[in-house]
Amino acid sequence: MSTTFVLTPDAPSAIRELDTARLLVPVTDDDGREVPAGSVGTVVGVWNQGEAYEVEFVAPFQSLATVEGGRLVRVSDATP
Repeated sequence: MSTTFVLTPDAPSAIRELDTARLLVPVTDDDGREVPAGSVGTVVGVWNQGEAYEVEFVAPFQSLATVEGGRLVRVSDATP
């Protein structure tokens, strides 16, 4: 069963695009690899008012993952 997320760029969200966020739980990236809890990445997309986020990680390996809201927390705001 797949889930469809709707992009709403002007919707308010606790985590915004280009913020740095940390995973609270392990997630599976777009290539099927497990990104461990505690990994820090950059939010590159916010879906459906924070229902999910597209996050780019560089460690422990280069990765892109769609992460459900509530599975990550903001570490720092986007730099202006």
